[in-house]
Amino acid sequence: MKLWIVGLALVLAGCGTLPAREAGAFRTLAAADRDAFVALAAKESETVNAIALARPGGSLERDNCDIGGSGACELLVAFPDGASFRLAPTASETRALITALAAYGDAMAELAEAQDVAAAQAAAGRAGAAVKGLVAVIPGAPTLAGPIVDGVVWASNQGLVEKRRAALRQAAERADPAVRLAAERMGRVSDRLKSNLERAAVMKLDAAWEAWQRAPDDATRQAQFALAATAAVDVNAARQVRTDYRPLADGHATLVQALRGGGDPAAALGELQTFVGILTAAKSAMAETETPA
Repeated sequence: MKLWIVGLALVLAGCGTLPAREAGAFRTLAAADRDAFVALAAKESETVNAIALARPGGSLERDNCDIGGSGACELLVAFPDGASFRLAPTASETRALITALAAYGDAMAELAEAQDVAAAQAAAGRAGAAVKGLVAVIPGAPTLAGPIVDGVVWASNQGLVEKRRAALRQAAERADPAVRLAAERMGRVSDRLKSNLERAAVMKLDAAWEAWQRAPDDATRQAQFALAATAAVDVNAARQVRTDYRPLADGHATLVQALRGGGDPAAALGELQTFVGILTAAKSAMAETETPA
């Protein structure tokens, strides 16, 4: 009887979940807002179009758009007075990247929380597919061949916690270079979007201020003051956009170390929460601004 009780205790111990902070870190990554860059790009397009309407004679040039060319194709909007915008037509690609990151986080969290060997083995397969899916949407990321999770024996529930941790570690290690590239790419795109948003808003503010000074009557001055106030809100919103996505890369690297037996999963959770917060704040800032017709 005592042996049976000991055996049952070992099985139950093997079915326990990983520390909640590790699973929570992956759940946090899965919560990344896929539409944040779409909101930024929509506002960029809206504000640049407003400038184009107010400044006739602008031209549109394509840069680095030859088939087979290196780097990203960009659009340059230039005006006779020297004002110009180098657009970043990459919002849809960046949204696909964040979607892949979220899918990776979901799959890894499912693996961390699996309660039996069958669920864990299936989740490990989904996690491996999610890692390859993430790599596939990042330009320049090396292709991953072969299985992502390998060498884990899923024969029984005994030692399930260790098996899950081994599978998570393997998947996270294979994904880490792609996550770092993702953070770098999001930073570059965000920096370009922020620059264009701020420049356009400042130009609108300057134009409204000049028109206010030349206004022939109070009604016109009030209208220009309202335009200036709106432009000032846009300037402030653009300046709030963060372009440093190192919390994503650093948080994931810390999480890899935690899965290896070192590092603090609480620190990883905090960094990934910061990453998600950057996206949420950018989308909120764009939602609070309006460009008058």
